[in-house]
Amino acid sequence: MKPRLRRILDLLLERREFVPVPELAGEIGAGVRTVFRDIQELEFLLRDYGLVIEKRRSVGIRLLGTPSPEIEREWLAAAPRPGGPPRLAGLGSRHRQFATLVYLGHADRVVKLNELATLFFVSDSCVSGDLKELDGYLADRGLSATLDRQRGIGVTLAGSEWAVRMAALHGAAELTHPQELIQHILFDAADGRPARLLATLGFEADRESLLEAITGAESRLGYRFSWNDLALLFLYLAIATRRAALGPAGAGLLLPNLPPSVPESVARRLWLACASGAACAADASGASADETEIRALALFLSALEPGEIRESNRCHPDIDRAVSALLAGLEREKSPLYSFDSRLFHTLRVGLSGLVYKKILQVPRNVPVGAQNGSGELAETLHGILAPILAALYGITVRAEELVSVAMTVRAAEETLAGSRRRFRVLVTCFEGIFLAQFIAALLRAHFPEVTVVSALSCDRATDPWILANAVDLVVTTFPSGLSAAPEYVLSTPFDPASFRAEMADVLAKLGKAEGIREIDAEGAREGEGATGGAAAENAGPDRAIDAALQIMGNFSFVPASEAGPESGRTALIARIACGANTASAAVLQADLDRRERLGAVVLEESGIRLYHCRSRAVSEPRVGVVGPSCFLIAPERAPDETVRALSRVSVALIESVEFTRAIVRGEASAIRRQLFSVLATGL
Repeated sequence: MKPRLRRILDLLLERREFVPVPELAGEIGAGVRTVFRDIQELEFLLRDYGLVIEKRRSVGIRLLGTPSPEIEREWLAAAPRPGGPPRLAGLGSRHRQFATLVYLGHADRVVKLNELATLFFVSDSCVSGDLKELDGYLADRGLSATLDRQRGIGVTLAGSEWAVRMAALHGAAELTHPQELIQHILFDAADGRPARLLATLGFEADRESLLEAITGAESRLGYRFSWNDLALLFLYLAIATRRAALGPAGAGLLLPNLPPSVPESVARRLWLACASGAACAADASGASADETEIRALALFLSALEPGEIRESNRCHPDIDRAVSALLAGLEREKSPLYSFDSRLFHTLRVGLSGLVYKKILQVPRNVPVGAQNGSGELAETLHGILAPILAALYGITVRAEELVSVAMTVRAAEETLAGSRRRFRVLVTCFEGIFLAQFIAALLRAHFPEVTVVSALSCDRATDPWILANAVDLVVTTFPSGLSAAPEYVLSTPFDPASFRAEMADVLAKLGKAEGIREIDAEGAREGEGATGGAAAENAGPDRAIDAALQIMGNFSFVPASEAGPESGRTALIARIACGANTASAAVLQADLDRRERLGAVVLEESGIRLYHCRSRAVSEPRVGVVGPSCFLIAPERAPDETVRALSRVSVALIESVEFTRAIVRGEASAIRRQLFSVLATGL
């Protein structure tokens, strides 16, 4: 505490009655205007100790309240209170501006420039300069909140309730380094810089209560948020609960007409847990204000990026249109074999969904570390394709630099497709027989000199290990095989030699523009040979293997994502599908599935597909199905060997067959059935 402030405080402590300001000025040897400024600064410092300076015009000032002995010792030692205002001295100009934004967002009143000058220990003119810089920052970020300056009175952060919250959130996110902030949130680094800054700027929410509530929301959603966005959620909840305590938000939030992807039931439980912890749940403002807060939180949760790709990731209900249009544009521009990477479609769904919500809601967006390395040209290409799509579908404008995350996702697909380009090596297989296969091979050799026909084989001889051993780049066939070691092109049937040349010319043109073809680990394919090749099925006998395959196809079920319901009830739904009207058997199967689930959820790493599987006495025949983006494989308790082998082929295909997993992720019922038949037929 400055000596002059200490002298004024001593005089107020001694007298305890009203003291005229001119008298104070005379006793400490300073001008009246200087003392008035000192009183305002002292008032700001004392409020953290529960003490108030009462002012009466033409009478003077006096101190209300009695400081404790501990506080007096602290003053005498000139030791600033941890988290108190002196901690904000020495901030750089940019950080001071962000801190000003947060402070104004929490104040919800007119703030005098002198109060800000006191908070940061700078001059009034320095504060004025900071406010001018903040005008440019708000405009550059596309934020709708504004700084309303009233000459001689002060400044407020103006705009709708949502606009003010987002402006304060941007300031808080810029002010604190994300890694330091997550240390404070998750590991209670209470004496760290973020904790001190946030406490000084008015973040009063209890860290443990907020973290517990967020963890509960993650559990109900079935996935965790990225740590960057978890920090954003923490800051938003702290801001929202504090502002809700000041008064009902009501229509002042002015939320956009946007459907949330996260259920409002999840947002409701999270908000009530946080609101009760912040002591604002007792606000009797009516149900409408509460519902507005819940919808606001559901929208905010929808914008958060997950830390992992899972089938439970929540996306904008209309995002598939944007992803499909983007992939079609990429095919036109670059023509890589994106269709053979089953992860790309789902990853783009999740990433673009978060981008759309954040842009519309004005939520801060982060640029991943390393995103600038080599993504510039691709980001420009993506911008040319994606910007018109997003403008048409959602009315948002994106800059090329905002698409670096999308560019990284596409680059990840290209890396998996990368390989050395040479003459294409083609394998021909035909369901109809070797004669047609030889004819197709002859046509390829005659009309496409850039192609090397490696061989023409029967369908059961074409296995992943054979393809890898012979460095095959493309499989041309009349029947989908489900092989994953090389891309596969299925010719139109009945086969027409006249249209064959045009058909293959188009395919090879696309392949020629691609940077490469994805390589599958040969060792992994060899390990799966017993499950995907024909040897195991031959041991079981062809008739019984065919019966098992037909039995599985006959018992296949498909439920689209729109009808799948929440993941929490997935085992009950699967049991009803598998057992039909037999409720007793359905209860047994659900118990078996739940018992298996308690051992740990099975999520396929490459595709994010959730797999439910078990053996159960509730079924007498195998049951296979797709429920939204998850699969189930149910075997009878005493299943024959050929049934187990057939189900094993399906499970291996879920890991290795790109076309199979992509059909499941996209929810294409006919394509799933076709791929399933292809998987089962490889072992016949």
